Amino acid sequence: MPCDQIRYYSTEFKAENRRYLEEAVKSLGWKFVGQSLIQTETGETIRLDAGQATSTNQAQVMKLKQAYGQTALNATLAQAKAKGFTAQKLGNKVSINLKRS
Repeated sequence: MPCDQIRYYSTEFKAENRRYLEEAVKSLGWKFVGQSLIQTETGETIRLDAGQATSTNQAQVMKLKQAYGQTALNATLAQAKAKGFTAQKLGNKVSINLKRS
């Protein structure tokens, strides 16, 4: 690849819950610079647009997706416990006992 070209990577990323997205970004030590642009700790950017995440660093996009999933998982666990259900995290899944404790 010629040195005057920049390669961008896009992947599907449908972050439908803005609060979870903001928590995920914060948990990584990153920040929003605008409504749909995220800046990493190294200054790289990730653009979110129409269900896609685009960056020159694919690994950073994957980190964001993992952090978003973890945030959603933790929120689901907390909501179940708040409603009196027994919930347990098993790896990247949540097991919820539908009998209230």
